[in-house]
Amino acid sequence: MIRDNIKLISTEVSVDVAQIIENFTESEINSLCLDFYGENAKASCYTQVNLFLNHPQHLSMSLQTLDNSDYVHQKIINNLNKVAKKLNWQQNSKPQRGTLIILGLGTGYHVTHLLERVNYSDVIIIEPNIAQLALASHHTCLGNIKNICEKRNGKLRIFTCKTYEDFVREFINLVNNHEPSLVADVSLFRHYSSPEFDKIFTNFKVWRNSAASLWGFYEDELMSLTHTIENSHHNQISSHSNVFEKYKSTPIIIAGNGPSLDDDISHLQSVKNDVLIVSCGTSLNALIENGITPDIHVEMERSPESLYIKKEQVRQLVNKRSIFIALNTVFPKYIQLFENRIIFAKANDLGASLLKEEFVNLQHLYNCNPTVTNMALSSLLRLGFKNIFLLGCDYGYTDPKYHHSKHSAYFDEASTLSSSVFLAEMSVKGNFEDTVSTSRIFNESRLVQQKSIIGDTSLTVTNCSNGAKIEGTKVEYFKNLKFPSLHKETVINDIKQYAQFHSIKAIKSDDTLNIASDLVVALMMKLREEKSIEGIVKLMSNLVKYISLNSDFKKVNYLLSGTLKYILLVISSHINHIPIDNRRDYLVELKSNLDKYLFFLIKK
Repeated sequence: MIRDNIKLISTEVSVDVAQIIENFTESEINSLCLDFYGENAKASCYTQVNLFLNHPQHLSMSLQTLDNSDYVHQKIINNLNKVAKKLNWQQNSKPQRGTLIILGLGTGYHVTHLLERVNYSDVIIIEPNIAQLALASHHTCLGNIKNICEKRNGKLRIFTCKTYEDFVREFINLVNNHEPSLVADVSLFRHYSSPEFDKIFTNFKVWRNSAASLWGFYEDELMSLTHTIENSHHNQISSHSNVFEKYKSTPIIIAGNGPSLDDDISHLQSVKNDVLIVSCGTSLNALIENGITPDIHVEMERSPESLYIKKEQVRQLVNKRSIFIALNTVFPKYIQLFENRIIFAKANDLGASLLKEEFVNLQHLYNCNPTVTNMALSSLLRLGFKNIFLLGCDYGYTDPKYHHSKHSAYFDEASTLSSSVFLAEMSVKGNFEDTVSTSRIFNESRLVQQKSIIGDTSLTVTNCSNGAKIEGTKVEYFKNLKFPSLHKETVINDIKQYAQFHSIKAIKSDDTLNIASDLVVALMMKLREEKSIEGIVKLMSNLVKYISLNSDFKKVNYLLSGTLKYILLVISSHINHIPIDNRRDYLVELKSNLDKYLFFLIKK
């Protein structure tokens, strides 16, 4: 058994680690086991498993039905949700299958016992300590665990992540490039405590949500492609690297549309001549409602509605010749309203990939979603500004009914945004409060801001928002801040002069759509022949893996992978909780829906 375990570790972890484990003596292993567990390691592990099963750390994920959606993945979700409910789907029931993440391996007795008690299909072991891996090699047959997972159509994986950040990176990479269905049901078992394990445990919902975020979908990428081609005929879509570095100390106010903007808007009025004010999406309404015309407006949403829901306010910006900063994906008619415009190429985007092929030195803009405030910070840093103040960038709220500025369209009954509902999905540390409530998207936006900020020692970001704490920022009450006199007109005129110049080089579509169509047709043919749900999941997962890891299919990946991931996730969320006797009926409906709507995908 020991030799087989060492062989498995050499494959799953590394040859070097396996060689170190091989040098452990039986005496060293016995001493380690006694120090760690006491007299009866197996009894200790079993007791811990029983405690866990009485109060499991488990998260199930389902996808909501959204009526009147024209997106292919959402139509499949809607129909399969109806099917699952008819077949007695119970989301909070004991899962028929799922993912088990083990923090600490030790003897491994707890892993085998958990697999006896619950039908977990995938096991991910996190063990950075080589001595603990050696201990397991002498007590548990890892090959048996691997075989059990494979019989349940899953896999055993062993990670040796030494930090929380390493774990999150590994897990998100695994989900995005290999197995999106892993996040449908996740149990987290902490065998022993360490600072990094405790951080993983405490932030369970955060990293689980991150793994299922920012996937995109087919229709959005088609819109991006269409908009990018049109925008390339009228705009210089460029890197814009450090073009305003000489103004790096100029104070820049990024005004988000969080509820705390209302508390600070009067002080913003009093200092508006000594700072550059940047509005983000719907915060434009709140600023103009209070007599503040922003110097710069930022947008990143693709849909025409991003213009139409604030058309009157945008007209004021155009009349005042304000500066517009946007992504290549933004609605072309919106961009063309502005004389002064700076356009960036969005990272991980189909249209931007075509631009990169035409302009080899083009730098894509990262960390620019999921909210417009991410785009604002990322673009301003790229331009060379280094003195940033966050206002109304709350990424949370103390009252779920008060989720945005009350001066914005979210509280205008005439606006379509007024029907928006924001749920308090989790609590996070507050900037001024102990904790604030937040949603999955808001929290992801906060984490993206941290990526932009942390590690850049030349940057000063002051968070004045009464919302979630953002690591790497200074914390100040905005009302206490005073700003030195600024020759604002000089700065603005320089930016406008730059933003008026556009060296145009148009692009056109390539054969990406045809390649994607061929791959979907091939998938459909295979799905028609498949006779099991697990086989369908495997076929779709293999296609996600193929286009994700093959550089020749990078653009196809942007186009297809998000839609496929959402479909895989909803299938797994259902089959994990549908009675086994009803799975055959689910299979029939699943195949019918996939055949119908993947055909719609091709037609699009």
